Amino acid sequence: MGNSVTKWKPKTPAGWISIDLGKSETFSALRIGIAIKRKEMKSGVLEVKSGDGWKTVLTGIILQNGANVVAFPPVTGQIIRFSYTNELIQPEIRELALYPPL
Repeated sequence: MGNSVTKWKPKTPAGWISIDLGKSETFSALRIGIAIKRKEMKSGVLEVKSGDGWKTVLTGIILQNGANVVAFPPVTGQIIRFSYTNELIQPEIRELALYPPL
């Protein structure tokens, strides 16, 4: 699942990362690996690009240090965005993967 040496960490209390999947895909689970210097972060939001805007898939995602898997009803899209707000200690995202419906 990608390069385990790469990571992403913003320098602000609010940040986002978007990923273009290259083509439209249907998915229903998110695996996200984070490193954070406290127990958890509570403000994660997963969105999918819809026309000129963004459609919220999940909001208020609570993530703990390490790998997290979150399931949701199937959604289809090509570009996703994971964002968070108001985190005093910015998480370091080490892995982000989407899984198709079972």
